[in-house]
Amino acid sequence: MTGSPKEEIPINKKEFLIGRLEDMVDCVVKNIAVGKVHALITERNGKYYLKDLNSVNGTMLNDIKLQCNEENEINDGDRITFANSDYLFVLR
Repeated sequence: MTGSPKEEIPINKKEFLIGRLEDMVDCVVKNIAVGKVHALITERNGKYYLKDLNSVNGTMLNDIKLQCNEENEINDGDRITFANSDYLFVLR
């Protein structure tokens, strides 16, 4: 996942938490609009899934707002937005 053209965030665990709370998440997003523990990316059988964890400002996948606590498959090239922070999901 990349947040800007030069920032790369490798997803290196089966369950990868995203949020602001440094001691609780795997990827810290320094943006007050992003939840303390905002979202979860899970890898199962070579597929990746995104789940919003009841965040206040929501998570979007390709401009579609996700329902809280519902897994959504993500694919190479998908755009993910945590609150107002955009990322591009890239498989390598």
